[in-house]
Amino acid sequence: RLADFGAFVEILPGIEGVLPMAVARILKRARGEGFTPVPRIVQGWFVEPVTRPLREIWIWGAGHVGRAIVEVMRPLPGFRLTWIDTDASRFPDLPGGVVQRIATNPAELVAEAPEDADHLVLTFSHTLDLDLCHRLLAHGFASLGLIGSETKWARFRSRRDLIVRLLNQVPGFACASPGGAFYAWPNVSEACALIGARDSEELRKRLLHEAGVAVLADIHFGPRTEGEGQHIRFSYAASEEHIERGVARIADFIRANTRPPRK
Repeated sequence: RLADFGAFVEILPGIEGVLPMAVARILKRARGEGFTPVPRIVQGWFVEPVTRPLREIWIWGAGHVGRAIVEVMRPLPGFRLTWIDTDASRFPDLPGGVVQRIATNPAELVAEAPEDADHLVLTFSHTLDLDLCHRLLAHGFASLGLIGSETKWARFRSRRDLIVRLLNQVPGFACASPGGAFYAWPNVSEACALIGARDSEELRKRLLHEAGVAVLADIHFGPRTEGEGQHIRFSYAASEEHIERGVARIADFIRANTRPPRK
């Protein structure tokens, strides 16, 4: 009997010899690629899948923190670990049960992650961390953890302060400074009235199609609370350049489409 991550194999009675190459390849794929075999007999060996993991954990970064996390989590049941970095040389000897992914720009792998995965962002680069957070916020996840530092917090704080200041300069926008996360939620009730938009959802669509800026309306996160007005959501886990360009487009759009007041 042999058990590996994702597969269990057992030699049938009356069969002798070493593990066939075909069976070894199945175990290798199960261990290294997350492959789940179907139950069958292969050259006298019975192959069946091991119970699928309950949670997908994606670990971004193979530095000392990532290595410690993998070492602790690998023996635990119910997890499938996917470990990502830029080069094979950054990894230690890969332990069994861990899926290794290598990419020059790891952020491009976000699109392949399950939307219910848990993510731990621990890379060597603040810029890459920000890019990963930005893409994951758009992609979806069960949870997202980011290793902190004074420098990283200063960068996020700078982006937060920048987007709040710029949004408050847009006609009809009123934005309070968020206390956490990566989102700003300006009240756009007055902006909707200025351009004749029925609500935040109509404003969202017009911003996308007429100004080329993608945001989300409050109704995407549940029903509105009566009396609180219309809101749209921005992520500020983007570069300062992108924040400045995006808000400038919105301001130009509002000014160009403001209706003259009724007499």
